[in-house]
Parts: sequence; structure tokens; C-alpha cells
Amino acid sequence: MSVSSRLNNIVAISATSGSFAALTSQGSVVTWGDTNTGGDDSSCAAELNDICAIYSNTHAFAALRSDNNVIVWGDPSSGVNDFPSGLNGNISYISQ
Repeated sequence: MSVSSRLNNIVAISATSGSFAALTSQGSVVTWGDTNTGGDDSSCAAELNDICAIYSNTHAFAALRSDNNVIVWGDPSSGVNDFPSGLNGNISYISQ
């Protein structure tokens, strides 16, 4: 399925230096761009559901799930490999 056909009901978008991640109103994520900076989410695609928010740095993304767990992907040296596991379940999102 092409990226453009999946870009429906977008509620938020985030970018790294070479890729984008769009959050849909259904809580799924669509990524595209440089695979080295998060444009390829295949390593965690099965976990990218029930997403509340997406954040990024220069080379990686972090997505907050409704169960308060964080999914990270992108360049391993940009915090992906060093993500503090103690945050999972201990972070929350407050919608306005």
C-alpha cells in the first residue's frame, strides 16, 4: 500500500532531518523518507497502534501509546538504543 493512500485523517505530523511520521485519528502511524532517520518503521510497525502522540529528534521518533508505553525507532545512536525502559508505563498523555 502506498504512503499517499494511507495519509487519511491525519491529526499530527512530526519530522526528523530526513523523514516524516503522520499520526492518524485512528491511532496508527504512517512513515516515509530516509530509512536511517525513521522513515522505515518496519522494526516496530506491529506496535504502532493506539498511538496518542508522536515526537522526534534529529534522527529518531518516539510514539506514545494509549497504554503509556513508548515505541522508538530511527537511528540507534539518536536515543533509540538508550531509551530508558523505566519510562514505559510511567508516562501519560493529556489531551486538550
